Amino acid sequence: MMVRKLLPLALCAALLTALAACGGNSSGPVAHKTPEPQETLTEITLTAGETVLSGVLFDNETARAFAELLPLDAPLWDPAPGYARAFDLPRRITDAPVRTRAYELGSLAYWDEGPSIAIIYNDNREETVVPVTAIGRLDGDVSIFFGYDQPVHIEEVKAEEEAPPPAGGGDTVLTALPDPRIRQTFYLWEEGNAPAVTEYTVNSGGYFDEPDFRPTITSFPVPEETSVKGAVLVCAGGAFQFRSDENEGTPVAEALAKLGYQAFVVDYRLRPYTQQEGALDLARAVRFVRKNADLYGIDPKDIAVMGFSAGGILAGEMLLHWDGTVSPAALDSSYLPDELDAVSADAAADGMIYSFYGRLSVGTTDVEFLRSGELPPTFYCYGTEDPFYRQFLANASAAEEAGVMVQRLQLDGMPHGFGSRGDWLEEYDRFLTDVFSEK
Repeated sequence: MMVRKLLPLALCAALLTALAACGGNSSGPVAHKTPEPQETLTEITLTAGETVLSGVLFDNETARAFAELLPLDAPLWDPAPGYARAFDLPRRITDAPVRTRAYELGSLAYWDEGPSIAIIYNDNREETVVPVTAIGRLDGDVSIFFGYDQPVHIEEVKAEEEAPPPAGGGDTVLTALPDPRIRQTFYLWEEGNAPAVTEYTVNSGGYFDEPDFRPTITSFPVPEETSVKGAVLVCAGGAFQFRSDENEGTPVAEALAKLGYQAFVVDYRLRPYTQQEGALDLARAVRFVRKNADLYGIDPKDIAVMGFSAGGILAGEMLLHWDGTVSPAALDSSYLPDELDAVSADAAADGMIYSFYGRLSVGTTDVEFLRSGELPPTFYCYGTEDPFYRQFLANASAAEEAGVMVQRLQLDGMPHGFGSRGDWLEEYDRFLTDVFSEK
């Protein structure tokens, strides 16, 4: 993804003029041509702030090329006020030999001269006039784009893979028999005994997880003949609306495992659950890894947590309020503690990858609050084109002032959502090696 390039002035002006000419100045619906129906290639989600819209990409050559760019984070610009928003692509993609001027509400239209994708959120034009290639459609209330001008996140909805079975014992972290040689997935809580203050029985809000979702931890073992350095628990981001495991979970855990870390992806609870409930999921996962440190071949002190965007905020919430032996019953008095709750959830290090200590979209600069959390050494990594760039700088500085050992890695020109890209993992490896060696 790249920040919108400045188009040549004449070209940009021509586009605006053409779009504005389409249907005059009408603000209400007008009759217009609609695209020919197309087969579906894949499903997608687009996240705009706290709103998640589902949609599809069509089965055509241009849409297939666009799908290869996903996941994608992109700032929006305004080619036609009151009609369409657009975001730029990092490069041109294959364009259809025949373009169209037809559209429908929610149309995703590729404009090769950008190269850009337009999101059409109003049907007040007779046609686009500027020929485009229809690559997909967003469903739901696209009128949110009337007043929305922040970045969006687009990703493909991939079919869930069946989780690898446990090697033996039960299917929860309390009863499992871990096998460090294979990838395994375990539930974090015994059925019916997950600490919660949120009552979620019917999915009436279009939430990512159904009410029967149970948080899990998935292991990614260090390859044979590779020395084990420690363990890292990874929390993918997604604005607490979804978990971007395909971009920030699985590929990162696989890369860490190759570097010598027993890696684990934590699929924590999302909305409507609170940040605190999700943080307890991570604390439970840390306790499981520490309890089984001998099996995984690690020093029980050499356990780090890390997160991307909202996942980093979640990790920070755990470290600030729910580490050590703080009982989940402190949040939910009906929770029945078990033997795993006596194990410490402390972490030796934290990785804030385009993230910060605080809450969604707001990094704290309260030095005394951060000092009170007795936070571990923290690795910050962020791009200069991230909309939260200045907040990352301020949060890291506040943490340093609070006495936290901070290491920063700035990636010039990188946006939000780069996942495992950007060659930052080697620096993170050096950071963890240094931290683990200083016990």
